[in-house]
Amino acid sequence: MQTFQSDLEQSITRLKSSRIRTSIAPVGLQCIMLVIFVGWLLLDPYAEPMMTIAAGGIRSFQWSESKDLMIAIAGSLRFNAFIVAVIAFLAVNFWMLVQHVRLRRYALKQLMVTTGLVALWCASAIGWQQITWSGKRMRAAGRLEALDRLAVSLHEDWPQSDGEIEGLGPFNAYPWVRPSVLLLLTPYPLEGTNTVIAAIERSPQGSLRFQLGGEDGGDWIEWHDGNRIPDSFTGGLRDRHQLQRFSRIGSEWYLVRYSEAGAQSS
Repeated sequence: MQTFQSDLEQSITRLKSSRIRTSIAPVGLQCIMLVIFVGWLLLDPYAEPMMTIAAGGIRSFQWSESKDLMIAIAGSLRFNAFIVAVIAFLAVNFWMLVQHVRLRRYALKQLMVTTGLVALWCASAIGWQQITWSGKRMRAAGRLEALDRLAVSLHEDWPQSDGEIEGLGPFNAYPWVRPSVLLLLTPYPLEGTNTVIAAIERSPQGSLRFQLGGEDGGDWIEWHDGNRIPDSFTGGLRDRHQLQRFSRIGSEWYLVRYSEAGAQSS
């Protein structure tokens, strides 16, 4: 009788342990996937355009066009990894749902963990643009050493005509009278990255704006002397740039984003 009772208690203990492991496993996977998702948003320069395209495709139901555009911008390898990650996320969530239904028990601690995970996923999904912007800030801050030397040289001796600067390469200066923009004929690569400087703007107050191309293209890294901060401006080609957002990334340096407002008529 004692032997039977002991075996029964051991069986109950094993069953409880099995249920605990079964309920913890999907939660652990969710935590790992959440860390990977946030890390991807922070570290991959292509995360922002891929998320933007995916969100646009969901809103417009234009799946095929979104797929082609995402492959063209980020490549088939990143696109396939993105699809696999989405499928894995849905599969893990389905597994969690099945486990909850099968066990038919909802401990308070388990419900609190699940609620916390849902909240974290919602925060990441809603705030993905801020996360990718933070990643851009980190990458931009790491490129200031090379830009510092270039900014000092251009601030002291801004070109007055087409020409070539050692290290920077050949450029065209516009407008022809008192030029304020240098269009680089060979994009200037930022060492150790796939990001380049495509053009350089100089404001009447002497601020320098470096337009980024390549992986982190579309934004600007700017140097503003004194108490000046980024603002909307009209470029040397009469193109209007409307300020969207900016963040300080160093002493007198900013990462800036503009929307293109079109060219101004003369």
